[in-house]
Amino acid sequence: MLKIHNKQKEKNTSNISVKIFIFLFFIGTASNVVGQEKYEVISTSRLNVRNKPTTNSSIIGTLNPHEQIDVYSIIDSWAKISYRSRMAYVSSKYIRKIEIKENIPIVTEYQEESNPITSEPEETETPKTIYNESTKNDYIGIDFVPSIYGGFTNFVSNNVSPKGNIGFGIDFAFQFIANQPISFIPKDYYMEASLGYSLKGSGAFPLHYITMKLSPIGYRYMISDFMLLGKIGAYTGYTFSTIETQSHSFDTNIDIGILCEIGVEYERIGVGFSYERGLTNVCNSKLKLNNQCVFLNLSYRLFNLK
Repeated sequence: MLKIHNKQKEKNTSNISVKIFIFLFFIGTASNVVGQEKYEVISTSRLNVRNKPTTNSSIIGTLNPHEQIDVYSIIDSWAKISYRSRMAYVSSKYIRKIEIKENIPIVTEYQEESNPITSEPEETETPKTIYNESTKNDYIGIDFVPSIYGGFTNFVSNNVSPKGNIGFGIDFAFQFIANQPISFIPKDYYMEASLGYSLKGSGAFPLHYITMKLSPIGYRYMISDFMLLGKIGAYTGYTFSTIETQSHSFDTNIDIGILCEIGVEYERIGVGFSYERGLTNVCNSKLKLNNQCVFLNLSYRLFNLK
Protein backbone atom coordinates (compact mmCIF):
# COMPACT_ATOMS: atom_id res chain seq x y z
CA MET A 1 0.00 0.00 0.00
CA LEU A 2 2.85 2.39 0.81
CA LYS A 3 4.57 1.59 -2.50
CA ILE A 4 1.41 2.40 -4.47
CA HIS A 5 1.05 5.71 -2.63
CA ASN A 6 4.69 6.66 -3.36
CA LYS A 7 4.31 5.80 -7.05
CA GLN A 8 1.19 7.96 -7.28
CA LYS A 9 3.02 10.82 -5.53
CA GLU A 10 5.96 10.55 -7.93
CA LYS A 11 3.56 10.57 -10.90
CA ASN A 12 1.82 13.74 -9.63
CA THR A 13 5.19 15.43 -9.05
CA SER A 14 6.27 14.53 -12.59
CA ASN A 15 3.05 15.98 -14.07
CA ILE A 16 3.49 19.21 -12.14
CA SER A 17 7.10 19.55 -13.37
CA VAL A 18 6.03 19.06 -17.00
CA LYS A 19 3.27 21.66 -16.65
CA ILE A 20 5.65 24.18 -15.08
CA PHE A 21 8.16 23.63 -17.91
CA ILE A 22 5.47 24.10 -20.59
CA PHE A 23 4.17 27.25 -18.87
CA LEU A 24 7.65 28.81 -18.63
CA PHE A 25 8.39 27.91 -22.25
CA PHE A 26 5.11 29.51 -23.37
CA ILE A 27 5.83 32.70 -21.42
CA GLY A 28 9.27 32.99 -23.00
CA THR A 29 7.90 32.40 -26.50
CA ALA A 30 5.03 34.85 -26.06
CA SER A 31 7.35 37.60 -24.92
CA ASN A 32 9.31 37.29 -28.16
CA VAL A 33 6.16 37.54 -30.29
CA VAL A 34 4.40 40.37 -28.48
CA GLY A 35 7.46 42.51 -27.78
CA GLN A 36 8.50 45.38 -30.04
CA GLU A 37 11.97 46.41 -31.12
CA LYS A 38 13.50 49.65 -32.32
CA TYR A 39 14.46 49.88 -35.99
CA GLU A 40 15.63 52.74 -38.21
CA VAL A 41 14.90 53.58 -41.84
CA ILE A 42 17.99 53.12 -44.04
CA SER A 43 16.55 54.12 -47.42
CA THR A 44 17.99 57.21 -49.10
CA SER A 45 14.51 58.59 -49.83
CA ARG A 46 11.23 58.57 -47.93
CA LEU A 47 9.83 55.09 -47.29
CA ASN A 48 6.17 54.35 -48.10
CA VAL A 49 3.93 53.14 -45.27
CA ARG A 50 1.08 50.87 -46.40
CA ASN A 51 -2.09 49.61 -44.75
CA LYS A 52 -1.49 46.01 -45.90
CA PRO A 53 1.66 43.95 -46.60
CA THR A 54 1.37 44.22 -50.40
CA THR A 55 2.69 46.68 -52.97
CA ASN A 56 -0.84 47.16 -54.30
CA SER A 57 -2.22 48.37 -50.96
CA SER A 58 -2.88 51.99 -50.07
CA ILE A 59 -0.04 54.31 -49.08
CA ILE A 60 -1.05 55.95 -45.79
CA GLY A 61 2.13 57.93 -45.18
CA THR A 62 5.91 58.02 -45.45
CA LEU A 63 8.93 57.67 -43.17
CA ASN A 64 12.10 59.72 -43.42
CA PRO A 65 15.65 58.37 -43.71
CA HIS A 66 17.10 57.53 -40.25
CA GLU A 67 13.66 57.81 -38.61
CA GLN A 68 13.18 55.36 -35.72
CA ILE A 69 10.15 53.06 -35.64
CA ASP A 70 8.70 50.29 -33.45
CA VAL A 71 8.60 46.91 -35.24
CA TYR A 72 6.32 44.17 -33.91
CA SER A 73 7.14 41.41 -36.37
CA ILE A 74 8.79 40.72 -39.73
CA ILE A 75 7.16 38.22 -42.09
CA ASP A 76 8.72 37.56 -45.49
CA SER A 77 9.70 41.00 -46.82
CA TRP A 78 7.25 43.09 -44.73
CA ALA A 79 7.63 44.59 -41.28
CA LYS A 80 4.59 45.24 -39.09
CA ILE A 81 4.99 48.63 -37.39
CA SER A 82 3.11 51.15 -35.27
CA TYR A 83 2.26 54.24 -37.33
CA ARG A 84 0.09 57.05 -35.95
CA SER A 85 -1.60 54.79 -33.37
CA ARG A 86 -2.44 52.08 -35.91
CA MET A 87 -0.81 49.00 -37.39
CA ALA A 88 0.86 49.43 -40.77
CA TYR A 89 3.53 47.81 -42.95
CA VAL A 90 6.83 48.79 -44.58
CA SER A 91 9.36 46.91 -46.66
CA SER A 92 11.84 45.14 -44.40
CA LYS A 93 14.64 45.71 -46.95
CA TYR A 94 14.86 49.38 -46.00
CA ILE A 95 15.02 49.11 -42.20
CA ARG A 96 17.57 47.76 -39.76
CA LYS A 97 17.57 46.92 -36.08
CA ILE A 98 19.16 49.43 -33.74
CA GLU A 99 21.81 47.69 -31.69
CA ILE A 100 22.08 49.04 -28.15
CA LYS A 101 25.52 48.43 -26.77
CA GLU A 102 26.09 48.73 -23.05
CA ASN A 103 29.51 49.65 -21.73
CA ILE A 104 30.06 46.88 -19.16
CA PRO A 105 33.51 46.99 -17.58
CA ILE A 106 35.40 43.72 -17.71
CA VAL A 107 37.18 42.91 -14.44
CA THR A 108 40.25 40.74 -14.75
CA GLU A 109 42.73 39.58 -12.20
CA TYR A 110 45.98 41.50 -12.05
CA GLN A 111 48.88 39.62 -13.50
CA GLU A 112 52.44 40.78 -13.38
CA GLU A 113 53.83 41.28 -16.87
CA SER A 114 57.01 39.53 -17.74
CA ASN A 115 57.93 42.10 -20.40
CA PRO A 116 61.15 43.99 -19.73
CA ILE A 117 60.99 47.69 -18.87
CA THR A 118 62.07 49.92 -21.75
CA SER A 119 63.62 53.34 -21.50
CA GLU A 120 60.91 55.00 -23.64
CA PRO A 121 57.12 54.60 -23.29
CA GLU A 122 55.18 53.06 -26.15
CA GLU A 123 52.71 55.24 -28.05
CA THR A 124 49.08 54.12 -27.89
CA GLU A 125 46.11 55.29 -29.93
CA THR A 126 43.37 57.15 -28.07
CA PRO A 127 39.92 55.67 -28.89
CA LYS A 128 37.59 57.99 -30.77
CA THR A 129 33.96 58.66 -29.88
CA ILE A 130 31.56 57.13 -32.38
CA TYR A 131 28.21 58.90 -32.81
CA ASN A 132 25.12 56.89 -33.58
CA GLU A 133 23.83 57.91 -37.02
CA SER A 134 20.34 56.71 -36.13
CA THR A 135 19.81 59.83 -34.00
CA LYS A 136 19.66 61.94 -37.17
CA ASN A 137 16.19 62.93 -38.41
CA ASP A 138 14.93 64.90 -41.39
CA TYR A 139 12.50 67.38 -39.90
CA ILE A 140 11.30 69.05 -43.11
CA GLY A 141 9.87 67.25 -46.15
CA ILE A 142 9.34 68.96 -49.50
CA ASP A 143 6.62 67.68 -51.84
CA PHE A 144 5.84 68.82 -55.39
CA VAL A 145 2.07 69.02 -55.94
CA PRO A 146 0.78 70.28 -59.32
CA SER A 147 -2.96 71.00 -59.53
CA ILE A 148 -5.65 72.15 -61.94
CA TYR A 149 -8.85 73.92 -60.95
CA GLY A 150 -12.00 75.35 -62.40
CA GLY A 151 -15.19 76.97 -61.19
CA PHE A 152 -17.26 80.10 -60.96
CA THR A 153 -15.81 83.60 -60.86
CA ASN A 154 -17.55 86.96 -60.76
CA PHE A 155 -16.79 90.63 -60.50
CA VAL A 156 -18.76 93.79 -59.71
CA SER A 157 -19.07 96.39 -62.48
CA ASN A 158 -19.28 99.91 -61.02
CA ASN A 159 -20.43 98.32 -57.73
CA VAL A 160 -23.84 97.71 -59.28
CA SER A 161 -24.34 94.30 -60.84
CA PRO A 162 -22.30 91.14 -60.34
CA LYS A 163 -21.42 89.28 -63.50
CA GLY A 164 -20.15 85.73 -63.64
CA ASN A 165 -17.92 83.59 -65.75
CA ILE A 166 -16.35 80.15 -65.76
CA GLY A 167 -12.73 80.41 -64.65
CA PHE A 168 -9.91 77.92 -64.53
CA GLY A 169 -6.20 77.67 -63.82
CA ILE A 170 -3.15 75.55 -63.09
CA ASP A 171 -0.71 75.76 -60.17
CA PHE A 172 2.71 74.24 -59.53
CA ALA A 173 3.04 74.07 -55.76
CA PHE A 174 5.74 73.08 -53.29
CA GLN A 175 4.68 71.96 -49.81
CA PHE A 176 7.11 72.26 -46.89
CA ILE A 177 5.94 69.65 -44.37
CA ALA A 178 6.95 69.25 -40.71
CA ASN A 179 7.72 65.53 -40.38
CA GLN A 180 8.61 66.00 -36.70
CA PRO A 181 7.55 68.65 -34.15
CA ILE A 182 9.78 71.73 -34.44
CA SER A 183 9.61 74.08 -31.45
CA PHE A 184 5.98 75.31 -31.36
CA ILE A 185 5.21 73.90 -34.84
CA PRO A 186 3.27 70.59 -34.62
CA LYS A 187 3.88 67.53 -36.75
CA ASP A 188 2.03 67.51 -40.13
CA TYR A 189 1.89 71.31 -40.24
CA TYR A 190 2.83 72.57 -43.70
CA MET A 191 3.41 75.70 -45.76
CA GLU A 192 2.73 75.96 -49.49
CA ALA A 193 4.11 78.21 -52.22
CA SER A 194 2.98 78.05 -55.85
CA LEU A 195 3.28 79.70 -59.24
CA GLY A 196 0.61 79.35 -61.92
CA TYR A 197 -1.84 80.74 -64.43
CA SER A 198 -5.52 81.56 -63.98
CA LEU A 199 -8.40 82.99 -65.99
CA LYS A 200 -10.87 85.19 -64.12
CA GLY A 201 -13.18 88.09 -64.94
CA SER A 202 -16.19 87.64 -67.21
CA GLY A 203 -16.98 86.62 -70.75
CA ALA A 204 -16.80 90.22 -71.96
CA PHE A 205 -13.66 91.06 -69.95
CA PRO A 206 -11.51 87.96 -69.45
CA LEU A 207 -8.56 88.55 -67.15
CA HIS A 208 -5.49 86.38 -67.63
CA TYR A 209 -3.21 86.19 -64.60
CA ILE A 210 0.24 84.98 -63.73
CA THR A 211 -0.41 84.15 -60.08
CA MET A 212 1.81 83.58 -57.06
CA LYS A 213 0.23 82.06 -53.95
CA LEU A 214 1.58 81.64 -50.42
CA SER A 215 -0.25 79.68 -47.73
CA PRO A 216 1.71 79.98 -44.45
CA ILE A 217 -0.83 78.00 -42.42
CA GLY A 218 -1.71 74.47 -43.46
CA TYR A 219 -2.42 71.20 -41.67
CA ARG A 220 -3.07 67.62 -42.72
CA TYR A 221 -4.67 64.80 -40.74
CA MET A 222 -4.87 61.07 -41.48
CA ILE A 223 -8.19 59.19 -41.15
CA SER A 224 -7.79 55.55 -42.19
CA ASP A 225 -6.47 55.66 -45.79
CA PHE A 226 -7.50 59.28 -46.37
CA MET A 227 -5.62 62.48 -45.65
CA LEU A 228 -7.58 65.64 -44.83
CA LEU A 229 -5.92 68.95 -45.70
CA GLY A 230 -6.70 72.58 -45.04
CA LYS A 231 -4.84 75.84 -45.68
CA ILE A 232 -5.27 79.61 -45.68
CA GLY A 233 -3.09 82.23 -47.31
CA ALA A 234 -2.83 85.06 -49.80
CA TYR A 235 -2.16 85.53 -53.49
CA THR A 236 -1.03 88.17 -55.93
CA GLY A 237 -1.46 88.19 -59.68
CA TYR A 238 -0.41 90.24 -62.67
CA THR A 239 -3.06 90.76 -65.37
CA PHE A 240 -2.15 90.45 -69.03
CA SER A 241 -3.38 93.19 -71.35
CA THR A 242 -5.83 91.57 -73.80
CA ILE A 243 -7.69 92.92 -76.82
CA GLU A 244 -10.77 93.48 -74.68
CA THR A 245 -8.97 95.25 -71.83
CA GLN A 246 -6.70 97.41 -74.00
CA SER A 247 -9.64 99.53 -75.14
CA HIS A 248 -10.60 100.25 -71.52
CA SER A 249 -7.18 101.55 -70.36
CA PHE A 250 -7.03 99.88 -66.95
CA ASP A 251 -5.18 101.86 -64.31
CA THR A 252 -3.64 98.83 -62.61
CA ASN A 253 -2.91 95.24 -63.56
CA ILE A 254 -2.19 93.94 -60.04
CA ASP A 255 -4.62 91.74 -58.13
CA ILE A 256 -4.05 90.92 -54.44
CA GLY A 257 -6.35 88.75 -52.36
CA ILE A 258 -6.85 86.05 -49.75
CA LEU A 259 -7.61 82.36 -50.19
CA CYS A 260 -8.61 79.25 -48.28
CA GLU A 261 -8.92 75.61 -49.28
CA ILE A 262 -10.09 72.30 -47.83
CA GLY A 263 -9.60 68.91 -49.44
CA VAL A 264 -9.02 65.21 -49.11
CA GLU A 265 -6.23 63.06 -50.57
CA TYR A 266 -6.17 59.34 -51.31
CA GLU A 267 -3.06 57.59 -52.66
CA ARG A 268 -1.52 60.91 -53.82
CA ILE A 269 -4.69 62.03 -55.67
CA GLY A 270 -6.43 65.02 -54.08
CA VAL A 271 -9.74 66.82 -54.54
CA GLY A 272 -10.92 69.95 -52.76
CA PHE A 273 -12.68 73.31 -52.85
CA SER A 274 -11.09 76.74 -52.63
CA TYR A 275 -12.35 80.29 -52.25
CA GLU A 276 -10.47 83.39 -53.44
CA ARG A 277 -11.41 86.99 -52.66
CA GLY A 278 -9.71 89.91 -54.35
CA LEU A 279 -8.86 92.88 -52.13
CA THR A 280 -7.76 95.20 -54.92
CA ASN A 281 -9.62 96.34 -58.02
CA VAL A 282 -8.43 96.14 -61.58
CA CYS A 283 -10.19 99.29 -62.74
CA ASN A 284 -10.45 102.50 -64.75
CA SER A 285 -12.75 105.49 -64.39
CA LYS A 286 -15.77 103.59 -65.75
CA LEU A 287 -15.23 99.95 -64.86
CA LYS A 288 -14.24 98.20 -61.64
CA LEU A 289 -13.35 94.48 -61.61
CA ASN A 290 -13.25 92.76 -58.24
CA ASN A 291 -12.67 89.00 -58.33
CA GLN A 292 -14.53 86.48 -56.17
CA CYS A 293 -13.98 82.83 -57.08
CA VAL A 294 -15.08 79.37 -55.99
CA PHE A 295 -13.03 76.58 -57.54
CA LEU A 296 -13.01 72.79 -57.62
CA ASN A 297 -9.39 71.60 -57.35
CA LEU A 298 -7.76 68.39 -58.55
CA SER A 299 -4.16 67.66 -57.51
CA TYR A 300 -1.55 64.92 -57.61
CA ARG A 301 1.34 64.57 -55.16
CA LEU A 302 3.95 63.90 -57.83
CA PHE A 303 7.17 63.27 -55.90
CA ASN A 304 9.19 64.09 -52.80
CA LEU A 305 12.23 66.33 -53.06
CA LYS A 306 13.48 65.42 -49.57
